[in-house]
Amino acid sequence: MRHRQLASFFNSWQQKAGLPLYRLLGSSETSTGFYSEEKGTAALAEEARAAVKAGFRAVKMKVGGLPLPADPKRVETVRETIGDDPFRTEGGLNLTRIRIH
Repeated sequence: MRHRQLASFFNSWQQKAGLPLYRLLGSSETSTGFYSEEKGTAALAEEARAAVKAGFRAVKMKVGGLPLPADPKRVETVRETIGDDPFRTEGGLNLTRIRIH
């Protein structure tokens, strides 16, 4: 019950302030993520390049939402575009035995 009350408090606080929680807690956004499976590889690379140029220190890309053969090419293209240092991946929890094979 305590967790629900705390979550409710933070939700109300950020809605009233009109700010995301990380700002209310004194933090600043330093990373961005992109998750759209509909975007092509070139569009993902350009979005990553723009994020780095805008000053984001890290860019996170979700993998595992598309059939497995598609992810390595997308990851390789984005990594070649922005380099290894600001690039992170997030593994999709929707990988199943059927999707992997």
